[in-house]
Amino acid sequence: MAVVESNFCTLKTGFLDIRPIFVRTEEHVRGHVFLCMLALKVVLTINKKLVGLNLPLEYIFEIMDEIQYTEHIFPGYSIKVIPAILTEEQRAIINTLKLTFPQSV
Repeated sequence: MAVVESNFCTLKTGFLDIRPIFVRTEEHVRGHVFLCMLALKVVLTINKKLVGLNLPLEYIFEIMDEIQYTEHIFPGYSIKVIPAILTEEQRAIINTLKLTFPQSV
């Protein structure tokens, strides 16, 4: 029961901050519940894989959010940039999750 309560807390407060939404049809309610459960599953999976890094989950998502893909648009062309410089913590998270950046965008 403690795990269920902890997961509910994760959904409703803090990191995920899932708020009530007003849905009118059963299909929309089912869709909302599905997305909430999917978000929880993603968070729990990431947390489980990164437990060895001893970083709070909120901090992990905060520093990963700092990695930004940018696109510079000029008349007739654009330049797409993937960050080349990452912090040690960002690199550790990416390596632990076995993520890779695309070679080109």
